Amino acid sequence: MAAANYNCMICWPNYSDSGTLTDPNGAWSSAAPLSNLQNRFLSKAARTNDLSTFTDGGGLPYTAAININFGAAVPLSTISFVKHNLSLGASVRTVFWTGADMTTPVWDSGYLPVWPRWFDTLSLQWGMSNFWTGQIQQEQIPFVPSIYLAIPTDAVGGIAILYAQYATIYIYDPLNPSGFLQISRMYASSGYQPTINMSWGASIQWNDPSVVSAALDGTEYFESRPMFRSVNISLDNMSKTEGVSQVLLMTRMRGITGDVLFIWDPTDTQSVQQLSFIGRFDGLSALAFPTYPITSMPLKIKELV
Repeated sequence: MAAANYNCMICWPNYSDSGTLTDPNGAWSSAAPLSNLQNRFLSKAARTNDLSTFTDGGGLPYTAAININFGAAVPLSTISFVKHNLSLGASVRTVFWTGADMTTPVWDSGYLPVWPRWFDTLSLQWGMSNFWTGQIQQEQIPFVPSIYLAIPTDAVGGIAILYAQYATIYIYDPLNPSGFLQISRMYASSGYQPTINMSWGASIQWNDPSVVSAALDGTEYFESRPMFRSVNISLDNMSKTEGVSQVLLMTRMRGITGDVLFIWDPTDTQSVQQLSFIGRFDGLSALAFPTYPITSMPLKIKELV
C-alpha cells in the first residue's frame, strides 16, 4: 500500500552537503560563498553581491542561481532553503536535469512564491496590507520560520521521488529591501513517508529556552534565547518490514546528532512553512511490537537553530 500524499515526511540524507554547488554568473559573494549552504551552523550564510538581474535559457529574469552536481543520480523528494531573507515578492524555480548540459528537465517547478498564502481572507481585517494576498506581513517575517520548500509532483499531482544528478535553483527577488539575497542552509534529500500516517494526538510546539531570573524585590530579568519548535509523533501502524527496515534503521543512521527535515503535510501549502523544519531526533525510542507483526515507534524531533 502506497503512502497518502498528505502523510508526514522525514527527509534524509542531505545530498547537497556532498554535492558541488556552483555560481553560473558571479552573483554570489566570495566573502559569503555557496559552500556556506553546506554548513550545519545557521549563523553562516551565502549572500549575493547585489540584486543584479540575469536571464535564463527561456528568457525569464532571475536575481541569482545555484547549479548543483550531486555527483551521481540521487533520489530527491524536496529541496529547501532555511533561514533566508527572501522578501514577500520573491519567487523560486527549481529544475532537475537529465544531464550535465542542463538542457532537458526531469522536473521543472516553474516560479513559485517563497511566501505563499498563510491566512484565510475572512480572518483578516479590511485594509490590512496582506488582505488580498493572505501572506504574512513584512514586519512579522523576523519572528516566523523562513523556510522555502520545493516538493516534486508526478503527472497526476502526487508527491514524487525523482532521480537526478544535476539541478538548478533560480531565485527572483529584485526588490529585496536588504539589497542582497541571503540563505543559511540548503537541504536536498529523499523522504520517508509512513504508509499509515502518524497517529492522532501528534503535536508541534514552540519552545522558549530564555532564562528568567527574579530579584529579591520580585523584579524579573530576562536573558532571551532563540526559540525552537519540536514535534511529538507516533507511528503506530507499521508492518514489521517498514518498522525495522525504515524507521529503526533511520534512527540508527541519524542518531541524535544527524539532521533530518520534517514536513508535517507536504500537500498543505498554506501551513507547510509553519509546520516544517530541519531538526534532529531528541532521544531514540524502542521499536515496539504491540500486536505482532504490527510495529510502532514514538519520535520526537527538535528544531536546529
